[in-house]
This record gives sequence, C-alpha cells and structure tokens, in this order.
Amino acid sequence: MIKLAEKLKVPQELMPMCDYYSLIIKGPILFLGALESFSQNQGFSVDYHNCEFSHEMHPLEEEYFTDGVRFTIDISRAYESEVIVTFETFYKYLLKVSDIYLEMHPQDSQEVKKFLNDIHSNLILNQVL
Repeated sequence: MIKLAEKLKVPQELMPMCDYYSLIIKGPILFLGALESFSQNQGFSVDYHNCEFSHEMHPLEEEYFTDGVRFTIDISRAYESEVIVTFETFYKYLLKVSDIYLEMHPQDSQEVKKFLNDIHSNLILNQVL
C-alpha cells in the first residue's frame, strides 16, 4: 500500500499533520471519533499524536498559539515534531484523508459527510475564534 504522505502529496514541512492522519485513518473508532471531536470544535489526541485548535488555548498557556490547528508528536525524550496549519489547510487534507477512509469504509459515508459539513461550517465558514 502506498504511504499516505505520497497519496496526499504532503510537503515535508507538513509531515506531523500527515503522521497524525496516518494514525487516525487506521480504523473507524479513531477516525470517526476524531471527526466527531473536530465537528464540536475540539481537537483529538491519540497516544503521542495530538491535534489542537487555537481557540482551545488560553493566551497565558505556555503552548499558546494564535490561529489555526497544531499537530504535534511528542514521544518523551525520543522524538518531537510539530506543525501549525491554517484551518483551510487542515480541512483540505482532512477531505483527502476522508476520501481514502471512505474507500475502505463506504458504509460510514453519511456519518463522515455530516461531520465534514459541521467541521466546514464551524472552522471554515465561521472562522472560530
């Protein structure tokens, strides 16, 4: 099977995002759970892979960032990686990953489409603050 990064044509600087998507696409529980969280304006973390929205952060927090979506991989003392992307970039690649997921799980089509519509409305059209 071709690697997700190659399928998505992800630039090297976005690899933490791609690694995150590669993890959650492995099964319905993770993928649908992540989409549900995203549709509720919340990030979703699995193991050492994290996805956080800027509006979830408080300006006084040490890890605060002003806008977008942050993907991090933090395996204590072994490996760390991070990228912050715009909501548009987050959504663009989420759509591509969703298409790949639906090739493997077509029975989840309605649920995925509903979540994607909610995510688009909340994050892109309304630009959540």
